[in-house]
Amino acid sequence: MRHLAGRGTDWEEFRARFEVCAGRFRAARRLAAALWLHMLLPGGPAARRNPPGTLDQQARRVLELSR
Repeated sequence: MRHLAGRGTDWEEFRARFEVCAGRFRAARRLAAALWLHMLLPGGPAARRNPPGTLDQQARRVLELSR
């Protein structure tokens, strides 16, 4: 959903293919992005495994999905 590996993925095509409600899918994407952000926070389980700048990138993604 919003793991960094998913960047560049056409999620709208995916959503339409499986006929998922657009509002619910967007809410699920926001939740997944927020969970990844939490894991990337200092001391979090994914903080040390990711390259520098990952936390900032994920924070921007959460903000983008919140608009």
